[in-house]
Amino acid sequence: MCRRQDCPDTDIRGTVAHHDWVCLIPPSPPDSNPDVIFYVHKHHPGFFASLRSNLSIFPCCGVLELSYENSPSAFIVNIYNSSDSYALPTIRDLSFPSLCPVMVADDFNLHHDLWLKDTSLNKTSPEADLFIKMMVLKGYSLMNIKGIETFFHSSTYTSVLDLLWVSPTASPNTSSF
Repeated sequence: MCRRQDCPDTDIRGTVAHHDWVCLIPPSPPDSNPDVIFYVHKHHPGFFASLRSNLSIFPCCGVLELSYENSPSAFIVNIYNSSDSYALPTIRDLSFPSLCPVMVADDFNLHHDLWLKDTSLNKTSPEADLFIKMMVLKGYSLMNIKGIETFFHSSTYTSVLDLLWVSPTASPNTSSF
């Protein structure tokens, strides 16, 4: 929700729109908003994207299936893990066909020496070790380069909160994050 400067007393609900992009919004419970959305470019011949709400019913997680002509499908999982870590069990329960490439990305709100630049701050989140073990057991690899910030709050604070994890079948096709 946002407020227009020319009409400050009017709430505007919705997403940013552009004629070249389609916004895919995962379903969410009544009287709540999803925590994630997808924007997909409209003009890619042979390319198809569809929400897979049957794979995740939680507003903190969206699953997008991508296919291109006769290629196998790939999945992008968009996660928003709030500071109370309510999304972590959702990730544990996600399951995909074993040969399909899967990328799990977004704002995990977790701190760990595996991706933080300054390890002397000892800012590891209690849930981070559990999360890493869960992803490694599933065979996923972290694509972030240690210390490269992904979150910027004005000029006073930066951190690595946005992570990209890829399945073994997605790893050969993922060059950088």
